[in-house]
Amino acid sequence: MHIMNENNNDNILGSDEERGRYREEERNNEERRNNEERGDNEGRRDNEGRRNNERKRDNEGRRNNEGIKDNEGRKDNEGRKDNEGRKDNEGRKDNEGRGTENNHESDDETVLSRIKSHSNMLAICNWLVNDRPDILRLASQMLEAKSGPSGNLFGSGSDNKLRLLDEQMKCVFLKVRNPSIETCDDFIRKITGDDDLYHSDESQGYFKHMRKAFTNYRNKFNDSIQELITLFKDSRERPNRTPSIGEVKEFITEEVVIKKVFSRQLNAVNQKELKQVGSLEVLVEFVQESFRLSWHDKDLKAIKELDHMTKDIIIPSRSGQDICNRLML
Repeated sequence: MHIMNENNNDNILGSDEERGRYREEERNNEERRNNEERGDNEGRRDNEGRRNNERKRDNEGRRNNEGIKDNEGRKDNEGRKDNEGRKDNEGRKDNEGRGTENNHESDDETVLSRIKSHSNMLAICNWLVNDRPDILRLASQMLEAKSGPSGNLFGSGSDNKLRLLDEQMKCVFLKVRNPSIETCDDFIRKITGDDDLYHSDESQGYFKHMRKAFTNYRNKFNDSIQELITLFKDSRERPNRTPSIGEVKEFITEEVVIKKVFSRQLNAVNQKELKQVGSLEVLVEFVQESFRLSWHDKDLKAIKELDHMTKDIIIPSRSGQDICNRLML
């Protein structure tokens, strides 16, 4: 009985030890499972965190790119608006400048057309009295000046000055199309010999005459360039193609410049001597460059800047006076 109880106790102990080991294994297994689950959860959280971070970076990158594109778009729009604004301003300035030049000429044409519309002298006089008394006052002043003892711009003693003025103005225009006020004063002073220009009716009359003449010269010059462009386009199979420098030089020759561009001014010049001193060649180059700049549209500002090409050339006048070559340009 004693032996049997000992065996039973061993079995009981063995069972307890086995159960203990089993429970410990279960706990270990459970801890491993828990650890694995925690690891899986942490891995999933890490992966989700990384994915979230990547999504955030992607979103931020897209927003930054969109912001950059928006800024670039705004800058492009602002740049286009600025360019359009500058072009509009330049266009208005060119139109205003051309309008100022046309004022005097259009006024003269209006007066002439109104005079021609009347059938007799009495009708003309009535129109002058009622509508243009300023012309009558000017005519009266001219008549008084002519009959006075000293004479002035319109007196017989000034005929030679007027002829000299007309000749030398044409020569000056070949050198500069846009003379400064100082150049005009210097020119009138050399024509009249009068130092007190602003208190001399004669000098003021010459000055107004010169300003009006140069306005007319510029208009005629710009028109002649446009006529040449039209003629060139009509003679080409592809009229809108920009001509090469060689084509422009082939088209704008000495003969074209003499007969179609500066015929009026060159009547006052010794053309043989002009060619000998090389000035005619420079004038041809000036017209070629004006033609090129005006190909797409009139660019009066750019053409004005071309005065530097011709301001230093020698212009020998027919009279030999050559006042134009002694001016401060």
